[in-house]
Amino acid sequence: QFANGGHYFAAASSSGVVSVFNFFTGERLVDLRGHSSKVKCVYWTEDDSILITCGQDGAVYQWDWEDGKRLGEFVQKAHAYNS
Repeated sequence: QFANGGHYFAAASSSGVVSVFNFFTGERLVDLRGHSSKVKCVYWTEDDSILITCGQDGAVYQWDWEDGKRLGEFVQKAHAYNS
């Protein structure tokens, strides 16, 4: 998923890790770890400062992706989120 500004993109692996890359250089900037299964949806806030991920594990996480820190979470294990 490309950021709104177009200079970053987030890619989710089947292991639940979301990696953020610089589009122009291809450099991997950060790996966001927390999901225990596939990430099904990635959303950038309007200013690209926050990344929200939804997983097949029933978790929704809010990330300060530049610091690699989770800011918030909502986990409902019986529910799988899809894009």
